[in-house]
Amino acid sequence: MTLSTYDKHIWSATAYYTIDKDLTIYFISPPDAEHSKAIENNPEVACAVFDSTQVVTDEKVGMYIRGKAQKIKGLKALKTMLSMWNKQNPGFEEVISYNNILKNKIKSKAYKITPNRIKFFNEKLYGRENAERVYETSK
Repeated sequence: MTLSTYDKHIWSATAYYTIDKDLTIYFISPPDAEHSKAIENNPEVACAVFDSTQVVTDEKVGMYIRGKAQKIKGLKALKTMLSMWNKQNPGFEEVISYNNILKNKIKSKAYKITPNRIKFFNEKLYGRENAERVYETSK
């Protein structure tokens, strides 16, 4: 996904992510990364999820999200998130692990984005004329 933040300036970064049934998005990032530092000062974020290999003539599939990002708090929440992340991103289970994060063997921290607006577009499923669906919450 592409993650956009704003603190003293606008910044966009890419991140591997996972998503739960409530459409909360989770990612892992070093706390000294520009986007992580921006989240500490301004939790408002936007992101786009899409297949970057789509070409102009393909039926478009993806989503735009606006919401609030924060570090994940609580050991149970961290374990759950890491389990989902490693299932979605296999091959790093020994590196991106609960123990490595707790023991600071890796500096990355876990974050979540709670969306307040999601715009889905899926021309494959709905056709070009009805491809967009927008969901907003009061959060």
